Amino acid sequence: MKTTRFLCFILIFSLLFLSSCAFSDDELVGTYTCARLELDGEQFHVLDVYPNGCVLQLSQWGQAWLSVNGDRFYGRWELEGNDFILDINGELSTGSLENGICKLRLSGNEMEHVFLREGASLPENVATVQPITAQQVFWNGDWYGYWTIENASGNWQDQSGQSFDCFARFEIDSNGLGKMTFWDEMQDSFHPVAVAQIAVIPDDNSDCGSLQITGGDFLDSKLTQGQWDVKTDGFDADSVFYLQNAVYTGTDASFEYSIILRPWGRTWEDIEATHPDILPYFYYDWYLPALASGERMPDSFEYSDKSVIRYTWNEDEQ
Repeated sequence: MKTTRFLCFILIFSLLFLSSCAFSDDELVGTYTCARLELDGEQFHVLDVYPNGCVLQLSQWGQAWLSVNGDRFYGRWELEGNDFILDINGELSTGSLENGICKLRLSGNEMEHVFLREGASLPENVATVQPITAQQVFWNGDWYGYWTIENASGNWQDQSGQSFDCFARFEIDSNGLGKMTFWDEMQDSFHPVAVAQIAVIPDDNSDCGSLQITGGDFLDSKLTQGQWDVKTDGFDADSVFYLQNAVYTGTDASFEYSIILRPWGRTWEDIEATHPDILPYFYYDWYLPALASGERMPDSFEYSDKSVIRYTWNEDEQ
């Protein structure tokens, strides 16, 4: 009797296991590029509406992000049959997902967005856009974090040991060439701290590739090729721009600086779990409320309680 019950249990477990394997997130996760827009039977070219493209990224465990014209929004996705739901801060976008084609009406937008996963194609003979590269998906758009100054001399000596919340905007083309505009809470995107010319070299082991500096300006000094050693896997987290101990030598000052950035819209719980002190100064008081309100990254920082004093980045905790 016990043997019979045990065999029945094994049979039921096996059937459940097989049914769960029949439909796997692995078959759905990936990058979906918006290839067509349609409203009331009329088709629109994607790049006419979104010059910086529109991309949907589906990850395992229901994680997702949506990049609309360079602005990235994080949320969750689920699929019931072919019915697809994307939830971003409680704003629901609904549609369908089948055979690598996701048809979606974004919340507050009447247009039908047709996203294609890599390798999928539309059955209709219609013009589509060239899929965005993995490097463009990873880098393009707005990033937020902070930078620190150490061992400063000259006019910057008083800033040694301080840190400032900062912002960056990455723009690269399908060849991996472009620029990074970098500013902090004291500057703005029109008067940045740095504009770096960058090249992203594809890497078979990473979607983000290898980011290299090819030129540009940092304050009143020139950036040279190979001057920055950028890592994308710092602090045991993904989607990180991590530059440590770079050197600035200007006319009347010099200092070492480090920069840590993450895409705008990405929270930092994973970093906080292992490095609780590695957070931007205004992360809780300004950044998280801005995300909750659905705000885009600003071109200049405004916060009524802004403080001059900053904490020091403790290198021993990395």
